[in-house]
This record gives sequence, C-alpha cells and structure tokens, in this order.
Amino acid sequence: MACCQGALVAACAPAPPAAPPAVPAPGAHELIVEGVRAERWIDGHPRLAAEARRGTLDRRAGQITAEDLVLVARDPSGAERGRLVARAAIADVRGQRAELDGQVTIVDPAGRTITATHATYLGATQIVEVPGPVAITGANFSARGPSMIVSLATETATVPGPVRGTVQPR
Repeated sequence: MACCQGALVAACAPAPPAAPPAVPAPGAHELIVEGVRAERWIDGHPRLAAEARRGTLDRRAGQITAEDLVLVARDPSGAERGRLVARAAIADVRGQRAELDGQVTIVDPAGRTITATHATYLGATQIVEVPGPVAITGANFSARGPSMIVSLATETATVPGPVRGTVQPR
C-alpha cells in the first residue's frame, strides 16, 4: 500500500514552473505611435517632414509603416518642392524603397497633381513608379494614362500611351 501511495503522490505533484520564453513576445520588436510627425534635416535645414495618423517601426524587419501619410519635401531655402499623400505606406528604414497604397496623390510646386492607387519609390535611382492607371491635372489640363515613371533626379515624368487628355486655353 505504501508503494501505491507514493505513486499517487508523485502523480499529483504540481509540475515545475515553465521556463521563460527564449524569444520576445510578438510585437516586442515594434514601436507603434499614434499621431506621429518626423522631420529629416540636412545641413541645418528641414528637408522632409512626414505626418501620419499612425506609424509603426518594426526593428526586426527594418520597416516603417504609416497610415494616412502626408509627406512634404523642401528645398534648402525651405520652399516646398512637393507634397505626397497616401492612405498607407511601407518603407525600409534606410529609405531605399517605399510602397504607397490607397489614394496616392503627389502635388508639385506649380500645383500639378498626380493621382493613382499605388506608387513605388526607389531611393537608389530616385524613381517613382506608378504601375496602374494614373491621372495628371494642372491649371489648364488633365490627362490619363496606363502607368507612369517619374525621375526625381531629372524632374521628368513619362507616361506611355495611350494617353487621353484635355487642354484648355488660358
């Protein structure tokens, strides 16, 4: 009987405490902020300002995400060079690639506007690719095309045909 009681006691003893997890809890490598504003300064001047309703920095993936993004680029004198608005953005932390989704709108200093549902920024080549339909409007014109490539380095935009547009006399 003593043998039976010993077996019963061993079966009823509580299990030893579990070891702490070896990997961080999900999200431990992320920083999530609401109502974020970030600026990039070059040679003592603000050159890029970004505001977002919500932003996430994922250190493990090396990614920054933003919801309801407004990005403003400025020249060395502080004049606005362009404004970009997007519902969502995902970028690598080094700024070499950014994917923009939702209603993507880019406005230049002359007020010309580019609108699309998706755009990709490639930092190494200073290229913005718009793979889907694009609309371009200005003070006296509007045009639509199947896609567009913008070179920020040369300040040129290329829209392959067919292009449909309207120009109004001033």
